[in-house]
Amino acid sequence: MSLSLNDKVKNLLELIADDWGESSPQYSACSDIIDYISSNNYEQVAHMTLGSISKVISIEIEMKLLLECLQYLSGSRIKVLKVSFELIDDEDNCFALSSSDVKEATKTGKLAHPEFGCLIPEPSKHIFPVYSPRLESVN
Repeated sequence: MSLSLNDKVKNLLELIADDWGESSPQYSACSDIIDYISSNNYEQVAHMTLGSISKVISIEIEMKLLLECLQYLSGSRIKVLKVSFELIDDEDNCFALSSSDVKEATKTGKLAHPEFGCLIPEPSKHIFPVYSPRLESVN
């Protein structure tokens, strides 16, 4: 018998409380993110950016702590979020990037534009994480 959504959320929040403590800002942020994911249909949460995620958190949180929470929620213990990356070029066009593209750009400082092939100057300024829920974890 599979768990209900409420039971899955409750189990996730118990794990987070064990790891961070219920009074921590990390617990509050993670709880808000899980609530947002579990309260919306997949299409609404399939492409979450740092900006959109920061808007659903009910407390003020430093970017460093938010990134820590997102890393935690996409890690092996919780597995709520899947991380992918996209390139946003100077024309505000978005292109999905493979993890190998991101690794190579991080290592070498070079990234070819996915559509035009030209090198992107300062690729780190154009690569952004995108988060989506792992359906088996929350839904």
